[in-house]
Amino acid sequence: MRTAVSTEVWFAGGVRTPFAKVDGPLAEFDAISLSVPVVRHMTDLLHDGAPDFAAWGTVVPNLTWSNIAREVLMDVGVTPTIPAFSTVMACSTSMIGAIEAAGMINGENRNLALVGGVESLSRIQLGLGQSLLRARRNSKSKEARNTRAAERNSVATGVDQ
Repeated sequence: MRTAVSTEVWFAGGVRTPFAKVDGPLAEFDAISLSVPVVRHMTDLLHDGAPDFAAWGTVVPNLTWSNIAREVLMDVGVTPTIPAFSTVMACSTSMIGAIEAAGMINGENRNLALVGGVESLSRIQLGLGQSLLRARRNSKSKEARNTRAAERNSVATGVDQ
C-alpha cells in the first residue's frame, strides 16, 4: 500500500525580466543573458544557500543549447552539482516549471526549487526541415565542386578567373 506524503508547497515572490518590443532595446540579449541577472538576484536572496534543483524554460527553444537551466546556472556561478532541467510550454512555461517543481518537492532532499522562464523573441532561431537542409547541402556541395574546378582550370591555364 502506498502512503501519501504530505508536503506543503510555498511560492515566493520573484523577479522578472523586463518586457520590450521585438527588435527593441533588448534585442541584443538572448534568453540566457536575460535570465542571468534574474537568477543571480534569486540566488542572492538565499544568503549563501542554494536551491536543491532548478527548472527554467523558454517559449521557443534555442538551437545552440539543449538545457537553458544548466547554462544559466553555470553563468550565474552556482555550484555545478545542482540538478537543472529545461521546460517548454509556450506562454505558460514558468507556471508549468512551478508545477513540475512542486511535484518534485519531497520534504527530504528536495525542498527548494528555483523556477522561472524567459524569452527573447528578437532572437528566435528557425530550424530547417530535412528536405530543405538536404537541398541546401547539395547546393553548397555543387558550388564547392564548381569552385574547385575553376581553381584547377585557373592553375592549369595560368589565367585568373
